[in-house]
Amino acid sequence: MPFKTLPSRIPETRKNGETPARMVRRLAVQKALATARKLRSRPSLVVGSDTVVVLKGKVFGKPRSSAHASSMLMELSGNIHRVYTGVAVADSGTLRSVSAVDAARVRFRRISLDEARFIGRKHLDKAGSYAFQDDGDGLVQSVDGDWQTVVGLPMRTLKRLLNKFR
Repeated sequence: MPFKTLPSRIPETRKNGETPARMVRRLAVQKALATARKLRSRPSLVVGSDTVVVLKGKVFGKPRSSAHASSMLMELSGNIHRVYTGVAVADSGTLRSVSAVDAARVRFRRISLDEARFIGRKHLDKAGSYAFQDDGDGLVQSVDGDWQTVVGLPMRTLKRLLNKFR
């Protein structure tokens, strides 16, 4: 399917008391609907998504700086964490939307501070400061769940949501 990438400019902030799963779903819906509203004159299906990393109840979004990224990676080092990805599809004509959340457990290998500094500089736009799909990093030892959830767009979930618009 042909597609275009359009930024939604939705602030990725967590509300007080909001669970990580509710947060990523809400943000995915807000992103999809914000972009769908811009496309009201052109019939389109709009996909929105959001991903966070959670370690022992602490939510890791995108880092604020390379130092923050290194700090995140050192906390994740040698630990198991969860990744939550919210996906939403909105119809630009009707503004109807559907959404879902996927979660996966990820085991990180132990890394040195030098590795964290190097890798952290590369992924300032990624939740948790890492990109699972970057083979050169080799941070992830195992994934329990859909690896595409960790990447940030679980295709099985997206296909299921798109089918609701048939």
